Amino acid sequence: MKRQILLGFLLLLSLCASAQSIEQSVRQDRAGQGHVDLHIATAVHLAMTKPLNARVDEQESETLEDKIRKAREFRDAEKVKARGYRILVYAGGNKRSDKEKVEQVGEQMKRLFPLYPVYAHFESPRWVCRLGNFTKREEANEVLQEVRDAGYRQAIVTEGVILIAK
Repeated sequence: MKRQILLGFLLLLSLCASAQSIEQSVRQDRAGQGHVDLHIATAVHLAMTKPLNARVDEQESETLEDKIRKAREFRDAEKVKARGYRILVYAGGNKRSDKEKVEQVGEQMKRLFPLYPVYAHFESPRWVCRLGNFTKREEANEVLQEVRDAGYRQAIVTEGVILIAK
């Protein structure tokens, strides 16, 4: 039994080490072999790079639970309009292909950032995809960095009307 536990632990340790080396090798550009963009969610990246013996910070887990609770409360609550910030992830033209691209980006934002509302719609004269309802610019800037890390380098914080829970 002890051997099986030790063997399992060593296998898990080697998988974490190989995941880091795979990530590094994929990110390297090689002449004549093309280019690979690797998008890794922050939580996955932390799980891959955090030492196995590191203790989970209680404040981190509470923060995630708080975010999930707030997202559910927002979804179910009555909303009012207010001044605030959203992240402009994508702005296209007014063609059908732009609409398809906005829908594609919107779906990807929903997968990558499930705690934030995604707004993909036509705003004359173009299709746009925005993320979140932030009352403080600092909050928006924190999420903006995560959006940029996910490969959307052109994303910016915009000011405007947002929805907040009443």
